[in-house]
Order: sequence, then C-alpha cells, then structure tokens
Amino acid sequence: MSNHNEITINGVTHTLRKSKTDLNNLEVLFHAVLANKRGVIETDRDSLDKLNGIIYDVSLWINSSIGGIGELLVYAEQRELSEDCIKDIGWLLAGLSELRFSLADASVVIDETRESLNNAHKKTA
Repeated sequence: MSNHNEITINGVTHTLRKSKTDLNNLEVLFHAVLANKRGVIETDRDSLDKLNGIIYDVSLWINSSIGGIGELLVYAEQRELSEDCIKDIGWLLAGLSELRFSLADASVVIDETRESLNNAHKKTA
C-alpha cells in the first residue's frame, strides 16, 4: 500500500500535492499515463483511483475556468476589452478544450489498466 501522497506508475514514484488545483498533479498524470506507449500502465488499484481523482479535480477546475471566462464576457460590454485580451481569452478556451480531451484519453488508459488488473486477478484466483 502506497503513501497517501504518492503513486507509483511504471516503477516510478510520484509525489502528489495536496491542493486539488495544483497543476503538478496534472503533470504527474500526463507523464505517467499519456507518455506511456504500451496502452496500459504498471500500477496498482490505489494509484489508479488517485489518477482518477486528479482527472476529476482538473475537470472541475476546467469547468470553473470556463464559467469564469463566460462571466468575464458577459460583463465585457461594461468595459472595453482590448483585441489582445480577446485573443488571449480565445487561446485560453482552446487550451482548456485540448486539456479536456487529454483528460479523456487518460481516462481511457486508466480504464484499460484497471480492466487488465481485473483480468490478471481473475486468472490467478
């Protein structure tokens, strides 16, 4: 059983930060899951649960960010936004969208790994 702040993926131990909005945890997720070329990752169920927790937390953060941008745009008519600011908002929205797709890809890898662990357990049982 691993420390509650650590996960081991493909033989490498990563330390998770306590803050749910800490992007370091997202970096751990991407390096551990998306950089993996084998389809499934070598880990345990506890670490998979922690990775799913990172995806959930970042998904909430993305939704909150998009909501904040929407609110900004609603009130934009009261104050003129520069062309650069509008471009920056557009790039931010595009980046958040790409991040959400990457999270979906990570979820698939985690699900495949969980299924592989379950199948291995059934074979040994």
